[in-house]
Amino acid sequence: MLDSICLTLANSIDLTSGGWDFTDDEGLPARPTSQVIRTVLFNIAMDQALEEAKGQIPFDSTGWDEVSIPDFLDGVAEAYATEQKYRTEVAEELARRDATEALPGTDHSLEEWQGLHPAPAPQPYGISPAGAERWICDWMIHMGAADATTTPVSGDGGIDIVATGYVAQVKLYSSPAAIAEIRELVGAAAVLSEAPRLLFFCSGGFPAQAESFADAVGMSLFQFKPETGEVTASNQNAEALLRTGLLI
Repeated sequence: MLDSICLTLANSIDLTSGGWDFTDDEGLPARPTSQVIRTVLFNIAMDQALEEAKGQIPFDSTGWDEVSIPDFLDGVAEAYATEQKYRTEVAEELARRDATEALPGTDHSLEEWQGLHPAPAPQPYGISPAGAERWICDWMIHMGAADATTTPVSGDGGIDIVATGYVAQVKLYSSPAAIAEIRELVGAAAVLSEAPRLLFFCSGGFPAQAESFADAVGMSLFQFKPETGEVTASNQNAEALLRTGLLI
């Protein structure tokens, strides 16, 4: 990437502007090579970095001019990797704290609860639509929705599972769910006396526009794979629930 940028800059220099004093062997104006441009950019970056570091980082700048371009770039990469590692560690610690807090109305943390209520087993030989609803119901119980139960197969109004504070719809598809189906769940839940949180599970995933719509209305989208036992988040609301469990 850096080499490409340097080459582009070298090719775009106006040789008639007088701003660059580069000549060929005969003394005629010449276009600088990408390596020359790379050195110029490096010197600018080094000067700026040293200037901004003064008074902020207690270090001895002796030998600063001797730092090579590869060393400088390696240092930037190492600093970035360290920052990313720190962010990952913070996220993991926050998730651990969420998992060890007691579930409302129980004496168990999510971690303890899941030890008593294991996740549903993978179904390597496939599953029926009704079986998918029961499988997801068991997963919701595993995640803390203790009273989750499936609704009757017919006349469910688009709601397949109910639990205190939640309603869910389950679609066993090989392709993404349609955004119209996402909207239908919002309408089905609107007639309920309480305002439950909405969960939509689809084995085929979701289109991008469905994810943005779900974020806007507070719905959580999950993709599930009964054959492997996986349930993954498809939007930000779902990611939060995977960390904290189905807490009320």
